[in-house]
Amino acid sequence: MERIWRNLHTRAVNPSISVAHTQMMRMPRLECPVVGLHTLVVEDVVEYRILVACLCQKIGETDYKMAASGGEARELLSKSSRPFDLVLLNYNLWDGEGLRLLSEIRSNPLYVHTPVVMVSASNDLRTRARAFEAGAQDYVAKPLNLTKLSLIFRRAKQALLEPNMGLAPWSPID
Repeated sequence: MERIWRNLHTRAVNPSISVAHTQMMRMPRLECPVVGLHTLVVEDVVEYRILVACLCQKIGETDYKMAASGGEARELLSKSSRPFDLVLLNYNLWDGEGLRLLSEIRSNPLYVHTPVVMVSASNDLRTRARAFEAGAQDYVAKPLNLTKLSLIFRRAKQALLEPNMGLAPWSPID
């Protein structure tokens, strides 16, 4: 019964999440060689945090922390026992902290080379340009799906293995 309620509630809140979630649940668990990234997910919409958590589980990524605001993310960044290897950051956080947080991450010596991927419902060129100017490696339009998230993790793993890649933007996923 709880599963049915969750499915109906998800559809009522956001139909695009429901479609992505339904498709994802039908897919077999992928064996992905990209395992072990310490990831920070900054997303203010609880349904998207749940979706990202489910997608991470599907690709075998279990070392992630979730933050619902810029303030929570700052706290996790400062108190983490080891630096994060990847940051998935919502551009349009409710507290308006997306770009500001990205700038702070880039100014922190621990995170200068950490891949930051901006995620947003907005897909216009001006928003993408602002994200790249602020230091994002990539910009991905919602809804996230298993393929996009797998590619993000693969690219982040490659960036860890090849430090001379620098902070150049990645080729677009969308």
